[in-house]
Order: sequence, then structure tokens, then C-alpha cells
Amino acid sequence: MSQPTSTAVVALKELRFAKSRMVSLHPALRQQWVLAMATDTVIALAHRLPVVVVSDQPALQAVLSAAARRAGCAHPVTVIADARPGLNEALQHGAARAREHGADTVLAAVADIPGLTPADIDDLLAATGDGPGRWVVPDSSGRGTTMLLARGVPLHPAFGVDSAARHRDGGAEPIELHPRAHCDVDTVDDLQRCRGYGLGTHTASLLAADGSPAGYQPVTVLEQGRAVTDTGVALVLAPEAVGDLYRLAPGQRVHAAVDGDRVLSVWWSRPDR
Repeated sequence: MSQPTSTAVVALKELRFAKSRMVSLHPALRQQWVLAMATDTVIALAHRLPVVVVSDQPALQAVLSAAARRAGCAHPVTVIADARPGLNEALQHGAARAREHGADTVLAAVADIPGLTPADIDDLLAATGDGPGRWVVPDSSGRGTTMLLARGVPLHPAFGVDSAARHRDGGAEPIELHPRAHCDVDTVDDLQRCRGYGLGTHTASLLAADGSPAGYQPVTVLEQGRAVTDTGVALVLAPEAVGDLYRLAPGQRVHAAVDGDRVLSVWWSRPDR
């Protein structure tokens, strides 16, 4: 018997509308958290499967593809648009695209599992064998869903409140994996719980030394690894904080995640704009 062909599908709403429950974070920093968690989730998936991201933010194609390449992912990331509202509709659209390209197995995942690893995907695929069926990975509370896998049958996603029960009622068999694969993030408290299982590099880069979310400051870049806040406070700008901003230059004003006098990460634009 030939091995089934698998594709992962992730839906990502506009960054400015995501994670509204993380109200303690500055809006610009909250958007960066959303992007970081989505990037780490997609990278974990793309190490094992082609990934289709359903989003009306076309610039995510370059952002996520570049991140996957830097992480050494074996599979491509493709961003497709879908103007229809709703997570489940977007996942259905992504699943249809995957089927059109020959996928027998579709793994739908939420975009906020920042501790997910390729080993978790291996374990999920191994636990579901190679026959037809549907399987659900509940979230840490047991009520929500982090991943839904369908092989040889329709995906029928029912993400949302009490989705784990709806997926089970629809015939999906529950699968238990490492706790990090069940740990999605909707609040700062969720983030602290998931941190105990380990986080992907993009998400971890936004944490202060004490493990709490970094603060936010707009800063102006100076020369020789320095930056300054709008109120004139000097900060240390380490090379790793600059990341992928190859065009960053002295005099440029950027968003920054900060911890004390250290700049942890900087960004100058958002993919939804």
C-alpha cells in the first residue's frame, strides 16, 4: 500500500484582530506575538508536511516562506486567500485546496501552538495509522481543539467553543500527545503555562528574562548596536534582535520588544498592511 499524502492547513485572521483577550499587551506588540506564534506553528508543521495557510494577508507568503527556509523545513508553505468569514470556512477552503493537489490526509491546526514540534507531528501521524478516519487533538482544557486530522474522509472542522466535543460527536477519535501539542495561547496566562513545555524561537524571542512578555517601545536605531527611545533612554540593540531586517539603518524608527535596557526584537512593518 502506498503511503498517504498529507498536507497541513492553518487559518490566520488579520493580525490586528487576533488575540483580543491579550489586552495587557500594546496592540503593536500583540500583533507581533500573533505572528511569532503562527510562525513557530507553521515551522513545526512544515518540517514534516506541506503547509497551506489561509489568510487575506498576501505578504505572509514571503514572511512565512522565508522563516521556513531559515529553519531548514523540508516542505513548502503556501498562502492562499479566502474572503469568506470564519475559521471553519477558511479551513474548509484550505482542505479543498489540499485535496485538489492530491492530499489524502488533511491536518488542520490552529495558529497559536507555539511549542509544537516536528516530533509531535510524527507522533500524531503514527497514532492515526494509514487507514481512513478523523482524529482530534483537544486543547489543554479538554474543551477546545488544537489539531484535527482527516484521512480519506471530509475534514468537517467545528473549531470554536467546545469544539473537542463537537469533533468527537462527529466521529473524530481523541488523540493524546505531548502536553505542548495541546497548549494553545489565547491569554497571557496561557502563554505562561505553555512556556513550561518550551516555545519556538520566534515566540521565545518576545519573552523578558523573567519569562513574562517583553515590554513595548518605539525606538530609533543608532550605530554600533544601540537604540534610543522617544524619551531619550539608551538601549542595547544586539544583532540577534535585528533578525531579518536587513535594511535596518541608523536613524530608522522601529517597533521594539524590550526588557530593561535590552532590545529583544525589532520590526518595522506588519504583513497585514
